[in-house]
Amino acid sequence: MGGRRRRQRRRHARAIRGDLRAVQPGKRVRVLNLARLPQGKRRRLEALGLAVGEMVEVLAQAPVTVVQAGHAQLALAGELSCLIDVEPEPEE
Repeated sequence: MGGRRRRQRRRHARAIRGDLRAVQPGKRVRVLNLARLPQGKRRRLEALGLAVGEMVEVLAQAPVTVVQAGHAQLALAGELSCLIDVEPEPEE
């Protein structure tokens, strides 16, 4: 029984992580990985506050992904937002 429960938890953990493009507006997420972005774009986003470990709020998904990162609102094209790995805000 314990083994099955662990497998279910692992499956659930994988299911809730994903890319920024899949996050619904109004949700807060933590940035996990920017490594798939081209180096120049990654540096620019980090300078604007979208960095690994930071919490961002998704404000809109169409026609572009709009996020609140610190004091900046950023509009990201779909080909960029799908390269940013995130996880949901931890529940307290």
